[in-house]
Amino acid sequence: MQSLSGHPRIRGLATLGVSRQGRPIRMLELTDPSVPDTQKRRVWVHAAVHPAETTANFVAEGLVDFLLSGDPLAEVILDRLIVDVVPMANPDGAFLGNYRTNADSVNLEEQWARPYASTVPEIVALRSRIEQLMGTVAAPASNPIEIVLNLHSSHGVSYPFHFQHAANPNFDLNGNNSGVLPIVNQLEGQWIAAFRGRSPFVQRGGTQSSSCGAPVRPFVECMMHDRWSSIAQWTGIGQSPVMAITYEGTYGRGPDGVTWATDADYRRNGAELGRALADFYGLELGATISAYGTDCNGPHLAGVVTGGSSVTLRFDYQHADLGAAALLLFGPDQQAIPLPQSACLLRTTPAIQLFLARDAQGRASLSVPMPLVPGFRANAQGVSWSPTTGFGSTAGLEVRANF
Repeated sequence: MQSLSGHPRIRGLATLGVSRQGRPIRMLELTDPSVPDTQKRRVWVHAAVHPAETTANFVAEGLVDFLLSGDPLAEVILDRLIVDVVPMANPDGAFLGNYRTNADSVNLEEQWARPYASTVPEIVALRSRIEQLMGTVAAPASNPIEIVLNLHSSHGVSYPFHFQHAANPNFDLNGNNSGVLPIVNQLEGQWIAAFRGRSPFVQRGGTQSSSCGAPVRPFVECMMHDRWSSIAQWTGIGQSPVMAITYEGTYGRGPDGVTWATDADYRRNGAELGRALADFYGLELGATISAYGTDCNGPHLAGVVTGGSSVTLRFDYQHADLGAAALLLFGPDQQAIPLPQSACLLRTTPAIQLFLARDAQGRASLSVPMPLVPGFRANAQGVSWSPTTGFGSTAGLEVRANF
């Protein structure tokens, strides 16, 4: 983890606390620090609460690798999200070779129950940072957590699965406390659908229903629900319910259904999880087009962006003078150079020039794929010329990738 500390998308490498035997519990905070946090959403991921459940480690590793890969969609995600990852929540257990417990033989997964008074150091470290990032109803933190992903492994099940919590429309913390509010169950379903949409491996699996361990409710998902999501004042002040869910890898067949699952399969699954975050939040590759300067002597140019897994730019040119030649220019910079014997201006240094064939109404459209290069930026302009009216030019259009 220390080797990642200089990466431009790692904003912080924090030590949340130390284990019973003094090993650090570390958290990576991934986001694009050059983008203000205003409107960013926060995701919390922790793995290896049960240290021998190795698929969780590989999923976390694959997620981090994807988010730091420079992939255009990863760049969009880190522009819009803050992703906090605790890849090893139980370092003593890993060092000692324990399957599910820490150095004191405590199962950390069962330490989140009300009244949240566990003194187990690993839980204190995790819980304290979660509480800091969430805040309270009276004083909510900026960018509170909206998703908690609790990564585990399971045996005796063929393919990876989620524990989806049962919807309880009559949920009452002090009485009828089985399951979760329907809105949280709905968000969990949306998350599962997003992950399945990105992962053939997850498509092979299913879901298991959970009461959230009622009546004790000992899990981190229950804490997130009971302390924040179920409190009417929390959502009443505009905060989102928290979608907190356990995802279990398995030790059987891989995504092809034939060969045994490998660590590479689960690292790939971590990248799929990252892409599913984009789908859950409706994030996609795109661009903005903004005009600069003004039209001159007749022609007009408009731009339209179609985003998704790729980006298409459509340029619509129009000029009433059907006798004028029409040219579409693309260039790297913005200029204001007078055209010959004209008051009109050249708005970019042309690196690419395309003649446009127009219809009977003087219109032409051209669609081009935008290079999927993070930080891509270019300029476009339409230019016309006729022997009677001379040069005309459109305003410039600046194209900026949103990643």
